[in-house]
Amino acid sequence: MASPHPHLARFLMRFEHFPTGLTPDEKTFHATFNVVYTLAVACHLFYAIMMLWLGEMGILALNLAMLVVDLVCLQLHRARREVLAANLLALGTCAQISFSLRYFGPEAGFDYFYFGALLCIYCIRTSFMRRVMLCAACLCMPLAAYVVLMLEGAINPLSAGWALTFRVINLCVLTIFFTLVLVQMGWSSDRLRQRFESGVRFDELTGALSRSELIEKGRGMLADIGPMSVMMVDVDHLSLINETWGRQAGDQVLKELVRRMRSILRNEDLVGRYGGEEFVLLCPNLHGKRADQVAERLCKGVSALPFVINDGISSLDVSLSIGVALRQSGDKDLEALIAKADVNLFRAKHEGCNQFVSDNQLGPVLGPGVAGVI
Repeated sequence: MASPHPHLARFLMRFEHFPTGLTPDEKTFHATFNVVYTLAVACHLFYAIMMLWLGEMGILALNLAMLVVDLVCLQLHRARREVLAANLLALGTCAQISFSLRYFGPEAGFDYFYFGALLCIYCIRTSFMRRVMLCAACLCMPLAAYVVLMLEGAINPLSAGWALTFRVINLCVLTIFFTLVLVQMGWSSDRLRQRFESGVRFDELTGALSRSELIEKGRGMLADIGPMSVMMVDVDHLSLINETWGRQAGDQVLKELVRRMRSILRNEDLVGRYGGEEFVLLCPNLHGKRADQVAERLCKGVSALPFVINDGISSLDVSLSIGVALRQSGDKDLEALIAKADVNLFRAKHEGCNQFVSDNQLGPVLGPGVAGVI
């Protein structure tokens, strides 16, 4: 899925050299929070310069301390210690809020950053109980600062004009932070939704239709009056391939099989993974000898070239067995047609594999079976 914010995505990617092995979602998360930490460094440096200019040495030392925390968080994040970095940033932010409230009072708006700390905690990919405990720890610090304010009061060293200036600056900084994080969360949410929808409709490994989607579309086809063929396709000796070369090699065979079948079939034909190494093909407006010709082309076309496995290191010959069921006038039961194709597939397997058997009983198409490594 393309980002709904491609310009923002490209902007974020400029700030990061990604560690190896990250998914697109992880890259987005990584880049977004890398910008957040960079923003925090810039803000605390800006605040430190302002406090130095105002001569407020106490709050200057606090901002310099937070600047160090931000830099540490940035390096931890780049080292893929995201959880530790986010924990440290949240706790450090709440500690800064507490000291700032004690020093300035609430008028300057430093308490706004508490919501940013909570959002940071929310985005941490850790257990629910750890998030709750971290939120509780962060809550205690500003609460304690507010209690001290109520008991002792606070003498704000800033004039009313400077207090308003800081409130506006803090609001702007927090708005940018919220925008970055919420856009990233919305992006990930969109990708998760699309992945869920795709997972329901398509087989994750091969890209063929899922069984439920195939059945639903097939029933819609049967509602129309017209010829139709149902083919049950099975990879010959796939269990032997898995045992000899590993399940990853078997997965590569299945993915390549779907690609080759689609190159032979028409656009209106549907390919669905029915289970394991079995696929069901629904071919509307295909009947009689034409269906047998397509099954023949599938048997010959799929096995015409070796299947490359193990990243091109090895290759092997793979063949198919196919059972073909033809829709008769009045047939409305898709499952019955699939069952008939399955019976014909069993017969093709029983008679030696690498062939098709159809309702027309035109006989098998012979060809090379599973061979050794080339």
